Amino acid sequence: MKAENSWFDKSNFRIYLIFLFSFVLIYLDFSNQKIIKEARKVINDSVVYTVYIVTYPIKEILKIPREIKTLIDLKDQKNQLIVLENKVEELMQQNYFLKQDYKKNEEFLKEEEPYKSEVIYAKVISKIDSIFSNSFALNKGSKDGLKVGSPIVKNNNLIGQVSEVNYNSARGIFLTDINSRVPVVIGEKMYNAILVGSPLKTNKLSLEFLPKQYQFQNNDKIYTSDINGVLKKGIAVGYIEVKEGSNNNYNIYLNYNSRQVDRVSIFIN
Repeated sequence: MKAENSWFDKSNFRIYLIFLFSFVLIYLDFSNQKIIKEARKVINDSVVYTVYIVTYPIKEILKIPREIKTLIDLKDQKNQLIVLENKVEELMQQNYFLKQDYKKNEEFLKEEEPYKSEVIYAKVISKIDSIFSNSFALNKGSKDGLKVGSPIVKNNNLIGQVSEVNYNSARGIFLTDINSRVPVVIGEKMYNAILVGSPLKTNKLSLEFLPKQYQFQNNDKIYTSDINGVLKKGIAVGYIEVKEGSNNNYNIYLNYNSRQVDRVSIFIN
């Protein structure tokens, strides 16, 4: 059984009340009274700040992914800058060494002027210095015309010979190497002998097959001989230092320092 509607429901008063409320709102909206204006400002400010307070956390949360991406990008940029700085430093070092290498090469070419038409130029890329071997690796090989036995000079002085040849590289032995054998002529009397390397000996060099009657003078020059047809005749090698009191007591000194050998000339003709 349905409950009987109240008088409020049966009457039209509800409609009139709604109409009156709407009219009041419209009146207040269009009213120019100062109190109404101030109240409206307060209400609008409340709405604005309420919206700001409600939406601020949402905006901040939405900014997080973008800020994370920005941080990642900054980190990547920082890493890239570090890489670029290292690369710049590396290039500066390379440029410095290239300038030094070019300068050394120019000086070397001036020193090797007398033989420039008969030799090729090579760089020493490694050395072995022990009692068993005094040798060095070169950056030139058979494709450049090198052969086993080719003379190697530095500052117009013989320093050794090619002992092994590869296509793009070769190995040379210093005159002090235990396997070195070089035909030479000595002094004004042109004594023929074989200059033998021997790291085990005190002076590291000796002369074999000297004539029985030889008489060295102090500072007698030693030059290469072409007796075996391999070496070019007349390349400077070193000199003799005779000790007082005995002609058989002498030392042999070379005209080069193996520690200062970085570029060499190699005879290919």
